[in-house]
Amino acid sequence: MLSKEPGHLRCQREQVIPFETKQVAVELIGEGVAAGARQSRACGLLGISCRTLRRWQAGVDGFAVQRLMFSLISVLIGYASLIIT
Repeated sequence: MLSKEPGHLRCQREQVIPFETKQVAVELIGEGVAAGARQSRACGLLGISCRTLRRWQAGVDGFAVQRLMFSLISVLIGYASLIIT
């Protein structure tokens, strides 16, 4: 039976990768692609998928939209409570 290996970004699988690490990975892959490497191979070297790279390039992870909506709702509730009182 094959077990899943940890990624090459010094984080265990299913663990949140720090924003700074994502930035460095995106820059490195960009440099590699500019030098003629295939994006899929460059991503594979770091242990991420091309889809993950696209999410990182867009600056959106799985929970970013939810966090944004929650913060907007919190602000709106705060303003509503100021207006009502």
